[in-house]
Amino acid sequence: MVEVPAFSINRPYHVGGKYYVRDANQSREARREELIRLLQSADYHFDEQPVEGARLEDLDQGAARAFLATIYDEPDLENAWLRLLERLQCVDRGGTPTVTGMLLFGREPQRWIRDARISAVRFPGKELTSEFSDRQELEGRLLEQVEAAVAFLKRSVRAPSHVEGLERVEEGIPDKVLREAVLNAVAHRDYRAASQVRIFVFEDRVEIVNPGELLNQLTLDGIRFGGISQRRNPVLAGLLARARRRENVGMGVPEMLRLMRERKLPAPELSVEAGHFRVVLRLERAAAHA
Repeated sequence: MVEVPAFSINRPYHVGGKYYVRDANQSREARREELIRLLQSADYHFDEQPVEGARLEDLDQGAARAFLATIYDEPDLENAWLRLLERLQCVDRGGTPTVTGMLLFGREPQRWIRDARISAVRFPGKELTSEFSDRQELEGRLLEQVEAAVAFLKRSVRAPSHVEGLERVEEGIPDKVLREAVLNAVAHRDYRAASQVRIFVFEDRVEIVNPGELLNQLTLDGIRFGGISQRRNPVLAGLLARARRRENVGMGVPEMLRLMRERKLPAPELSVEAGHFRVVLRLERAAAHA
């Protein structure tokens, strides 16, 4: 017996730079139109893949039903939950949890996807050092990680303000910007990479780093402009957007730009380096806005 996996990040395979097809009882090099079809057939997203060895029992049914109740008006959720999870591509037809299902509803997600976690560190100054003021390793289901990361940021990031008349005017990084940056990191990271999301809090800035470069022809300018949504994890990103009751149309970064501008703070700095995507949010107002 030969077992052929339904998903493979390397499909289609080549030998010596050439792609071959089977024609009757012979193997020959693929013609142009055949190669185009082969490459198109590799429309593969890791978040849709069933988790090898996992079973339906590895999902927390209570967590799954609670999530489903927020997006479906289903009177018989007790009996319909498995059908709905399959519709959302959180389980396959045989009931095996997918990567998305495990990340959102797994009892022990890190047992199956080891680096699906967030490391959050607060440093005492402006430099990356071996000394830190606070550190947390955030594990568990993805939505729990997001809430824990946002809570870490709220207590770790300076929140300066001043009084104008009878009103207090906030000057720090808006909470919505911090939440959006964390959500983007967990939604669009590469879950195949042996690296976690990292949050670094310094005296003058916040840096959020996630594994995964930009996809295909997506550019940093395209992300800043907005409206261009090319997702590494379309199923996962879509469900995270639905959990927030928002449309997933690539407008998260432009909204962050607007909110930072309203606080007269520098625009978020976006960069890609060594296979990682980095967002830098600065706390100090630029001299031009002082």
